[in-house]
Amino acid sequence: MAEVTGNTRRALWLAALLVLALGSWAFLRSEDAVHTPEDTASPRGSSTSPAGHSAEPNREKASRQRTPTMNHKLRDELEHLRDADQKLRVEAMAIAGKHGRDSPEYQTFREKGLEQEKGHIARLVEIVEKYGWPGTSLVGEKAASGAFLVLQHADVELQKRFLPLMRASTEAEDIPSEWLPLLEDRVLLYEGKKQIYGTQITRSPAGTPELWPIADEEHLDERRARVGLEPIADYLKRFGLEYSPKKQ
Repeated sequence: MAEVTGNTRRALWLAALLVLALGSWAFLRSEDAVHTPEDTASPRGSSTSPAGHSAEPNREKASRQRTPTMNHKLRDELEHLRDADQKLRVEAMAIAGKHGRDSPEYQTFREKGLEQEKGHIARLVEIVEKYGWPGTSLVGEKAASGAFLVLQHADVELQKRFLPLMRASTEAEDIPSEWLPLLEDRVLLYEGKKQIYGTQITRSPAGTPELWPIADEEHLDERRARVGLEPIADYLKRFGLEYSPKKQ
C-alpha cells in the first residue's frame, strides 16, 4: 500500500482545494462549459487515450504501475512540474488579489500561465503513454501528486481518458484513495452533472465559494468515508462554509 505522510497529504489537499476554490486556469477556461455543457457523456464512458490507444487498464500496465523500481529521473521531473504548477497558481491569486481578475495585469499573466500549463499537460501525456500512470512506487509521493495536480488542470476530455488508469492505480493502492474522488467529481462538474463525493467548490455569481450540487446527498458522508474522505461539514469549513444538507 502506498505510504503517505500526514503532512504531505494535507499539503496536497490544501493545494488542490485552494486552486479550485480561488480559480484555476482550467476552471477559468471551462467556465461556460460548466453551465452549458456540450459533452454529456458519462465520465466512465471514455476509454481512448490521447494517442488513440485504449486507456482501459490491462494487466501489463497495472503490473508496470506496481513495480517497486523507483525512476529517479522521472521523479525529479514530476516534482519540478508540481512545483511549477503550484507556483503559477500562487502568483495568479496574488495578482488577482492586488489588481482584480479583469485587470490587464491579471489577463497578461493568465495568458502566460496558460501557455506554460499546456506544456505541463503535454509532457504528462508523454509520460503516461510511456510508463502508465506514475504512481508512488514508480516516482514517490510528491512526484505522483504532481502528475495528479497537472491532470486536475487539464481539459475534461483528457481527464476522462486517464480516469481508468487512475482507477487502476487506486485499486492497486499505488496512489492515495482520496485522489480519485476529486478527479471523478471534477469531470462531473465540467459536464454540468451532480458530483458524487462533494469535493468540488465553485464560485457563485457574487464571487463567493459554493458547493456544487451533489447526487444522493443523503448518503454523502457514507460515500466519503468509504474512500477515506473526512465528513463534508469538516471539509467545507476549509472554505469558511457551513454545510446545510438539502432536504430529500
